[in-house]
Amino acid sequence: MDLDERLMTQFRRASAQSRRMHRETSKDQAHPDGRHVRGMGHILEALDQKEGVSQKALAESVGVRPQSISEALILLEERGEIRREVSPLDRRVTLVYLTERGAEKREQRRVLRTAHAHRYFQPLTRDEKEVLMQLLTKLCDEENGKEEV
Repeated sequence: MDLDERLMTQFRRASAQSRRMHRETSKDQAHPDGRHVRGMGHILEALDQKEGVSQKALAESVGVRPQSISEALILLEERGEIRREVSPLDRRVTLVYLTERGAEKREQRRVLRTAHAHRYFQPLTRDEKEVLMQLLTKLCDEENGKEEV
């Protein structure tokens, strides 16, 4: 096995471990019928950046299909974590707002995610973390066709 293949194997192992940690922070995102609803945590975080955003803009910023965002918003609204209102400027547009309960849930997820990140990267020195960050950024930017110089 050459170096690239070994790197990819290690990368897959790290990705799987990261996914397991992510699932721990999003256990409460299951739909009552047992289906996983994608993007709920990302929605709460996006609403932290800008409230009163349209469903369409929210779907684009979170990177999920409009059907997926709609399903997630229904569940978040049932839980009292968001509220939706018709836009006073355009009655065809629904604006989404984070509730106090949603802000609390978002903060709980943030604290848990931070603890997971500290635990996951604990074996690395600060310098190693900086190098890893540079390398991952380079890989991601290259994958997206916008490699930084």
